[in-house]
Amino acid sequence: MMNGLPILPAITDQDLVLAVFAQEILGPSNDSEYGEPRRLAQLGKRVLDQAITYHYFKKTDPTLSADDIDVRNGFLATYAELSAETFQNQRLLNAPNYVDLLHHYNLRNKIRGDPEYLASLDRQEGAQSFFEKYMGAVFLLHGLSTIQEWVSQCIEPGCQTPLVPGQSNTHSHHTRSMSGSFGQTQPQPPPPPPGQPPPPPPSYYSGTPPPPPQQPIPPVPIQTNFQILAQFNMTAHQRGYTVTYPARSEGPHHTPVWHVDCCLNGDVRGMGSGKNQKQAKEMAARQAWIAMGWGHCPSLNQFLHMKYANPPAEPPVVTNITAVSADESVAD
Repeated sequence: MMNGLPILPAITDQDLVLAVFAQEILGPSNDSEYGEPRRLAQLGKRVLDQAITYHYFKKTDPTLSADDIDVRNGFLATYAELSAETFQNQRLLNAPNYVDLLHHYNLRNKIRGDPEYLASLDRQEGAQSFFEKYMGAVFLLHGLSTIQEWVSQCIEPGCQTPLVPGQSNTHSHHTRSMSGSFGQTQPQPPPPPPGQPPPPPPSYYSGTPPPPPQQPIPPVPIQTNFQILAQFNMTAHQRGYTVTYPARSEGPHHTPVWHVDCCLNGDVRGMGSGKNQKQAKEMAARQAWIAMGWGHCPSLNQFLHMKYANPPAEPPVVTNITAVSADESVAD
């Protein structure tokens, strides 16, 4: 834990990292898998509210009334919405506010946006909106039990986190009948008797051999992060930048989470996280590409044309602060 707070669940999905840590105009397009980032904030707001309410609902010593639970849900409230009495109760409960959380978890300097957007993070409303996006992403990656663990340990460090209902049987609701009452299910009808086998194809009647089975059409390969590092390094060199990739890891030694910054002339322009350093570097380079306003990453054909039509005079200057093999500076 950090200053009494639990470890913050990690976000490792590339599109979710961009959606959470970049201002909306810099993040992924609305036609991405998750849509606009505000959808994440709506999702995160509701799962946070549920987790906080459920934590206090399960407290039995003493049993809290509905009004008590509402007061303690001030953890989610903005300062503008808090009455003096509720704010005092929140202070007595020692519930952290979202601005404090940004600094506790060293997240403030990882967020990318224009000065106005960054200044909004120093106010409770802006910091709350960021954490709602963050928790929406955590919910999509790890589920409600992870949210509940983090929330409960924030509110009451060292407590026994209440078990989320259905946690061990997540998909059971898909098999239940919707026509029962009070949770009771009606018996399912027996399966229909097997039908008659279909007649053989006409070719068997005519004595001609059946046509050979058609081979499945091979899937079209999806270009994701193709040569993103080589592409980014080459473009940065052509524009006069020196690229560095400071890296660090956290978590268990056998399953670390890598965090990599993409720096241009020493300034952080992109950040990435992943299960290995190469994945984190690719994510950081992609975010830096967008943050620099270089447009959409070129396709494979565009990249090859750029590479051979305008070859750089000398290899790009790339320095890795941590020990990384040369092969990791380019994608496979």
